[in-house]
Amino acid sequence: MRFAPSTKFLVFFAAACIALTFLELISGLDKQATYFVILAFAGVAAVDIYISKSLHQKVSIVFPELVRMSKNKETSLAFTVFKHNSSPKRIIIGMVFPNDRFESFIEKEISLDLDEKVVEWPITGKKQGCFKLEACYIETRSLIGLWALRRKLDIHCELRIYPDMSLEKKALAALFLDFGFGVHAQRSIGKGREFEQLREYVPGDLYEDMHWKATARRGIPVSKIYQIERTQDVYVIIDAARMSARNAQIFSGTGQNNGSESESILEKYITTALSVGMAAEKQGDNFGIGVFSDHMERFIPAGSRKAHYNLCRDALYTVEPKKVTPDFTECITFIGNKIRKRSLLIILTSLDDPAIAESFLNHIHILSRRHLVMVNMLNPLSARPLFSTGDINSVDDIFGHLGGHIAWNFLQEFERSMHRIGIGFFLHANRTLTVKTISQYLNIKQRQSL
Repeated sequence: MRFAPSTKFLVFFAAACIALTFLELISGLDKQATYFVILAFAGVAAVDIYISKSLHQKVSIVFPELVRMSKNKETSLAFTVFKHNSSPKRIIIGMVFPNDRFESFIEKEISLDLDEKVVEWPITGKKQGCFKLEACYIETRSLIGLWALRRKLDIHCELRIYPDMSLEKKALAALFLDFGFGVHAQRSIGKGREFEQLREYVPGDLYEDMHWKATARRGIPVSKIYQIERTQDVYVIIDAARMSARNAQIFSGTGQNNGSESESILEKYITTALSVGMAAEKQGDNFGIGVFSDHMERFIPAGSRKAHYNLCRDALYTVEPKKVTPDFTECITFIGNKIRKRSLLIILTSLDDPAIAESFLNHIHILSRRHLVMVNMLNPLSARPLFSTGDINSVDDIFGHLGGHIAWNFLQEFERSMHRIGIGFFLHANRTLTVKTISQYLNIKQRQSL
């Protein structure tokens, strides 16, 4: 326990000293009487703190073990305050939150009019991740009110800040409709590629569908019947290396940034990955994730149901960008060993660095032999054709546009190189990355390209 003089103590002591000094000067009051009054006041203060030393222990607080919240959304941290016997009528509760992660006040005065009271503490998470609240502070007044008694209370409360998915849900509202229309009701194109059964040949069957071994064994023409694949595996692979730590504002189309002016590329990738997971759940597909930097940091095999989506969300919300160069050799080798079934791999990375792009191009063909690979990245704002805009007022602007043209030309050449080996490469604006990525997935499923 710690104690400090209250405002009441300081006011009374200052008033007593001033009054005694004035009386001593005016009426010649004996100094011994002055000392006696001061000692008496000190004795009263000592008695007050002695009889009140156990007062703060008659208040207890119970915090929840886990609190979930969305980024930039105000949430109430609800906890219960219990008072025992003759506990004080009012207390002050203080908590310390990191300024870079949370927006909240430091202390709050609570009136204990009931033996059990639920307190709502508003708090807003500014950065996704996990924070453990390990202590809070209680301040009570002594019985006379001369002292402020303070105590530190050890608690165990975990605050989880998840990405804000509200804007993505609005942009993809059709995905979450439960009526007879929407993208979930789309028809598949083609006859399907999953073998179902054999049957006798019917005029009009294609020769490529003939099962020649069964035909030879039975002595009559036999055809293979296919059905549309209902369940496919979809993986989103996220690059968490140094390039993903950049601010998403440097990329074109920043109209959708989840209300945050400091959203990183990695946070945008995580939001996109979770949106793809929601779309895959609606489509009945299995969804998995992978996060890599200079090694494979996290990997969750494809699965379905709400519990699996929550598992993926819990694995992603604490991911932080690393100050390393991505090791595509390690990542691709890991994926090749872990994912045996042909799957759709949606890779979210940044390849505007020529050295990183060359390393990626030299290794990604290994995955394209077994899986369908789609690479998506944010298009840098500066990467555009020469003189495509009219904001040129100086020689520096000319050189700036020339550098942007070189970057734009490099990305165009890289896109053609990717398409030559059968891999889709797409550049997106920040505000359309999620929508365009999910559109790619739905188009692939509709056309049964996988």
